[in-house]
Amino acid sequence: DMSAIQEAPAQAAPAGDKSLAMSVKACVSGKLVDMTEVPDEMFSKKMMGDGVAIEPTTDTVVAPADGEVTMVMADSNHAVGLRFDNGAELLIHIGLDTVNLQGKGFTCFVKQGDKVKAGDKLIQFDQKVIKDAGYNDIVMMAITNSAEYPQLKKAADGTVTSASSDVITF
Repeated sequence: DMSAIQEAPAQAAPAGDKSLAMSVKACVSGKLVDMTEVPDEMFSKKMMGDGVAIEPTTDTVVAPADGEVTMVMADSNHAVGLRFDNGAELLIHIGLDTVNLQGKGFTCFVKQGDKVKAGDKLIQFDQKVIKDAGYNDIVMMAITNSAEYPQLKKAADGTVTSASSDVITF
């Protein structure tokens, strides 16, 4: 009886299995610091969520895990949002006050709705442009819905390598 085999109706995207164990890699290479150490209250007081930051030694932000692009700052290209399979939402924000550069020095390789794999290029940024403008190029990785993940663990401060070092685990 084939009548039971029907197309499943389109569902809203599932919220994700919050218990799913997964790791989030460094999105750039550099020096890992805790979110509380970022010299900007918006991040250090975790208003954007808990997470980590990296003082970058490389200039390309890559996807730290498989996921979907939920947001790109289209005019400035300095930030991108991802949603992982466990439902966690990650904001990657390049530099402090870099929105003021209006995209100068930033190239974005993804758009909202794109599915990305760990290691895929997301944004390239010019550290010289950022520093010449007087801005800090620190890269924040904030889990904006971190309150929903009591099991979230962050790696200790130290040197991390893009796409290979675990920085956040669930």
